[in-house]
Amino acid sequence: MIIKQVGNKHFTKSFNCGATSDRVVLPGVDGVRVKNTHLFAPVGAEWLEISYPVDETVILSSGKARVTQGETQTIIIAGACYVVPAGEVYTLNILEESEIWCVFSQAGPNGKAVDDS
Repeated sequence: MIIKQVGNKHFTKSFNCGATSDRVVLPGVDGVRVKNTHLFAPVGAEWLEISYPVDETVILSSGKARVTQGETQTIIIAGACYVVPAGEVYTLNILEESEIWCVFSQAGPNGKAVDDS
């Protein structure tokens, strides 16, 4: 068992929109690494055309956001979650200050963590 305590992180990434995310990669016995991102986003933050080479599970722990995929827009509130299969594209707009957890099915191709540049 591997436990990620609150505050544990490998590094923090800052975004131009004022959001920050603490990132950690949890190693597994089978060599698959799961990436966990804890995102803090202000009102108005947005990410356009998000897409990853691995599956992503997103959990909104507080706040309110709009998720857009193609022509479909969905407003989500605290407690909601969504799963995005590898390669699918979506947009995320923050409507109220939000705390979001993103879990990637594995760190990425060849063990490189996705979205860490």
